[in-house]
Amino acid sequence: MSKDQHPYLTANPFSKIFHSWISSLLSLRRKRPLEYRDLFDILPDDQSEPWIDRLEKAWEHEIVLSTKSSKKKQKPSLIRATWSIYRYRYGIIGIFLFVYTMLRFIQPFILARFIRCLVPCSKISLSEMICWAALNSVFPWLMFTIRHLGLTRAFLAGMHIRCAYHGLIFRKMIRLSMGSLGAQTSGKIINIMTNDVQTVDHLGLDAHFLWIGTLETIVVLVILWSHVGFTILLAMIYTLMVISVQILCGKVMQIIWTKRVQQTDLRIKLMNEIVKSIHLVKMYVWERPFQLKVERVRRKETFYVILKSLMNSVKIVNGYSFSLIFFLIVFGLLWYRRATFNTDFFTIAFVLISYLRHTYLHGFATSCVNLSQYWVAVQRIQEFLSAGEFNQQKMVAIENEFDSENKLTIDIQNLSSIWESSSFQLRDVTFSARTGELIIVIGSIASGKSSLLMTLLGEMKMIDGTVKLNRNARFCYVPQESWIFSDSIKENILFGMEFNEKKFNESIYAAGFDTDIANFQYGDSTLVGDNGVILSGGQKARLSLARALYRDEDIYLLDDPLSAVDVEVARHIFEKCILGRLRSKVCILVTHQIQFLKYATTILFFDKVIKNTILFYGMKIFLFHSHNQENQLASGTYSQLHQMCPEFKQWTQANTNNPRLDSSSASYTTGQLNSSPVPEFVTQLIGRWSNAERIRYASKSTNVNCTIENHLPIRNMTMNAWFKKRDNYFYTLLGFVLLNIILLFLRTLLYFLSTHIAARTIHSQMFSSTLRAPIYFFDTNPIGRIINRCSKDISPIDEKLSETTYNFIEAFSNIASTISFIAYIQPVSLISLIFVGAILERIRRFFSPAIRDIKRLESLGRSPIYSHICATIQGIPLIRSYGAQTMCTRNFSYYLDEHSRAFSLMLTMNRWLAMRIESVVATFIGLLTFSMFLVHRNLPVSDLGLILAYSFTLMGSVQWIVRLTVDVMMQMTSTERVIEYIDLKPEESSTSDQLVILPPRWPIGSIVFDNMSFRYSDDSSWVLSNINISIEPGEKIGIVGRTGAGKSSVIQALFRMAELDGRILIDEIDTKQIPLYELRRHISIIPQDPVLINDSLRINLDPFGEYSDIEIWSALNEVQFKFDLIEGLQHNVTEGGSNFSVGQRQLICLARALLRKNRILLIDEATANVDHKTDEIIQVAIRRKFIHCTVLTIAHRLRTIIDSDKILVRKAQEII
Repeated sequence: MSKDQHPYLTANPFSKIFHSWISSLLSLRRKRPLEYRDLFDILPDDQSEPWIDRLEKAWEHEIVLSTKSSKKKQKPSLIRATWSIYRYRYGIIGIFLFVYTMLRFIQPFILARFIRCLVPCSKISLSEMICWAALNSVFPWLMFTIRHLGLTRAFLAGMHIRCAYHGLIFRKMIRLSMGSLGAQTSGKIINIMTNDVQTVDHLGLDAHFLWIGTLETIVVLVILWSHVGFTILLAMIYTLMVISVQILCGKVMQIIWTKRVQQTDLRIKLMNEIVKSIHLVKMYVWERPFQLKVERVRRKETFYVILKSLMNSVKIVNGYSFSLIFFLIVFGLLWYRRATFNTDFFTIAFVLISYLRHTYLHGFATSCVNLSQYWVAVQRIQEFLSAGEFNQQKMVAIENEFDSENKLTIDIQNLSSIWESSSFQLRDVTFSARTGELIIVIGSIASGKSSLLMTLLGEMKMIDGTVKLNRNARFCYVPQESWIFSDSIKENILFGMEFNEKKFNESIYAAGFDTDIANFQYGDSTLVGDNGVILSGGQKARLSLARALYRDEDIYLLDDPLSAVDVEVARHIFEKCILGRLRSKVCILVTHQIQFLKYATTILFFDKVIKNTILFYGMKIFLFHSHNQENQLASGTYSQLHQMCPEFKQWTQANTNNPRLDSSSASYTTGQLNSSPVPEFVTQLIGRWSNAERIRYASKSTNVNCTIENHLPIRNMTMNAWFKKRDNYFYTLLGFVLLNIILLFLRTLLYFLSTHIAARTIHSQMFSSTLRAPIYFFDTNPIGRIINRCSKDISPIDEKLSETTYNFIEAFSNIASTISFIAYIQPVSLISLIFVGAILERIRRFFSPAIRDIKRLESLGRSPIYSHICATIQGIPLIRSYGAQTMCTRNFSYYLDEHSRAFSLMLTMNRWLAMRIESVVATFIGLLTFSMFLVHRNLPVSDLGLILAYSFTLMGSVQWIVRLTVDVMMQMTSTERVIEYIDLKPEESSTSDQLVILPPRWPIGSIVFDNMSFRYSDDSSWVLSNINISIEPGEKIGIVGRTGAGKSSVIQALFRMAELDGRILIDEIDTKQIPLYELRRHISIIPQDPVLINDSLRINLDPFGEYSDIEIWSALNEVQFKFDLIEGLQHNVTEGGSNFSVGQRQLICLARALLRKNRILLIDEATANVDHKTDEIIQVAIRRKFIHCTVLTIAHRLRTIIDSDKILVRKAQEII
């Protein structure tokens, strides 16, 4: 469980250096799997909030400098801001790494001096020999201790900066204007948070490898120059060529990475939209076209990944072959000049060149690639940070001009506003409101009612006019589409405020939500799930209203909250909430419920063309127009007001009595890592081939790998022989080197190609399985968790897993080569090597289970971060209107800290492992050094020098391969998490034994509910019980009932969104025996929440491409959708359809239903959010086009279902 005090704070210096304080956690894992409560609390220095504050301050300073700079091209630099807050710590890391680098260059000279002591004719005393042996044995301990002190700080630096970047981006996201937010898209924001920001994880190390690589190169060349003189010039030229190639590869990979992340943005955006709209996707059977669309983007993304791998192969071969070619150049020239050199020089040169090999293969080269990716990420982040922000200053700058005695709260004069990403304009709106007044806003769809509220909130850009407010007056906004976050009902209502029981009860009662809460098993502690998935539309609206009431602000902006509830609940809300709790407030209510107009102090009627002002005995009726070219849905004349609301005639006679004038489950696998990820990845790597093909593939791969790896010992032994008989072996060694380079390039390229194809296959299978999962899976898993699997867990499979496994093969080959060489020269050393291997394996077994658990906990800790991001994006206007930005950023920092608890432990555990491995190998080197006293008279000095030189390279290689083993297992955790989604149980079994072949003209339209009961999962309660209904073909059925009564569950049952008991027969065929695709394809629906995707209007209407443009335009004309579409059917629909009003989106959904020409139509509160004129248009279209169809309509408006043949009343779990 979480400790009261972090053990690091009380640990002694030795424990801090060797990370022994974490051993208690590793020991606990031997008893049981680790859980989140076992993690230590985060250290004060690792908390994210201080780092975010520092970076934000530094970034603001950069903005100020860029505005004051005389250089027009100077822009704010996130790199400079990062450097300003971390330069001192980077300096400390640099000191550790510099000291370590210097010690590396001293160590070969100590080794050479010790080898000189072993020369038979040496006159060095025994005591001096022992001193050099002791120094040679102790030096590795000093080196790796200093190295890991630097590495620990470097990796923690990456974590600190990543958290700071996360927080800075999140704070900017909350400040984005609606236009900027639409331009960025949620997919891009999520990709920046998941992938771009991750590039800083190794920034603390990569930034140092550049100068370390340069320093090492200079020092090595200077040392070799001192021994061989001008012979080194050619090697220097070759070194510059290698550096140039590595830098060039980094530049090319930077360009490729830029292209790749654009495709990743698009893929994540698509997947995010699909998951958010999954109910509609399944009902419209759009899984296949959307999957193909995602796969097209994925193929482009994989193409750039493969191009990057091609350049990576060049980089690896260039770095891997560096030491071989460098060695050949230096000693080849010496051989050509017939020069002589001693054992000291050969030993020093061998070790130094091997250092350079590691530098150009893993250090300098890797940092070039990582820093190029970081550069691309920084440009994208800076572009995001420079986007336009929400600005409400125009409204608050003149608030002091009010006279407090007249209690005037809001005064709007000649207000005009515009959306940044749309041509829609709101023009010349003028009205005022005092405390206690009710302003009701009515009008046709897309006339600007919601835009007025957005303008008052500052979300829509004001271009003219003024909005004057009293001092400290605050808005409270209830959106048309309710925003619910994944938490309990209570926390959704409190929304960061302190709990007051009386105030809470009064709020839920006034909102008409108290009875619903009482009916929930856990009351107000009920978890509502992502986006309030367990709540009905009416319950969401009332929860949102209760949240607003609990805040007790001055001005309430209510965007049509009454449309989502039935008539009785709407009356309760109007009387107890609007006329009751809000009596002393200013209330601006957008509604289509004209029965409440008589209670208004002021009525604002929005039309598209006409502008007028009419006064009725103290009651003001203002008519406004929006600046759109067409007037499609309302004439806007005074006579239309009489037609819409006959009560207006009475208002001209006498004043009506006005009461207001009188006064959010994660899966977590414990224990041993499931073995399924590895064979699954290998299966995809090889492909699903026949046995013969697999044997041929395996044999060829084995031959290539064996050819490469098995000749390495031969190369080493040839090198040793050449040292003794250089004339005979130079050409042999040259041949082996060239063969090594060719085969290495082929192996590298083929390996990366194979792994990327496997990754693309795994992604395709995962997304396909996810789309076909039951709807209950999406209802119980937050969007952030699903997107996390599709982004963060896929990223390691694309990149890191292939590189890590490749490095593992390469490291294993080096170790095999080194051990075989040492064993060849000194067979007795095998005993100690076996002993060392046994110790290392024991360490690995002790360590691996714990690091797997920590990695899983770290992965789980990421999901709340991304869920919080997704939820915040959807609710930004509401969050800002409530002034809850600070609370949201504080919660985000909390999620970052919770993730850092696991992440920091994961970093520390890796250092714990590395230090113990190097301790064992350093001990082996010490024993091997002193054993030379026993065998130096029986072996040539050259052999002894090579053994010790190789033992030092073995130290790094063994540490590297054990770490790679752990990394592979950790990254296989991501593969395991992806495979969990591949193995999701589909909502329909693949077997077709019980499925029927449908008649050609099925269905005619008869529906029979035969003792049908329905629930959403096996462990949930029944929402429909023993339903028996018979519906004849062509009948029109109205379904009514209290809000939250489960009316929409009838539609869910017809679509088989979950399996049911009993039967539903369509044309006497049980729906259980009908393939889901066929069943859903033959039923049309106009949903309660009209959802559009970010694509063309045509794709939104016809994603399969089944209908001609003429047919689509005909359907749009039928529903009188004649708005300005400059690009026609190719008109771009923004994410979520935000560039259309809710009413317009409903018309598009109706046009979809008209296109499909099905005999069964389901209408789920489709007209709740439209005006009466639009409602009439929809009803006329339905009566005319679906006259012979079976229509089931769920509605609260009686006029919507007045023409129905039957009315079904939903009560409790029954229908009467």
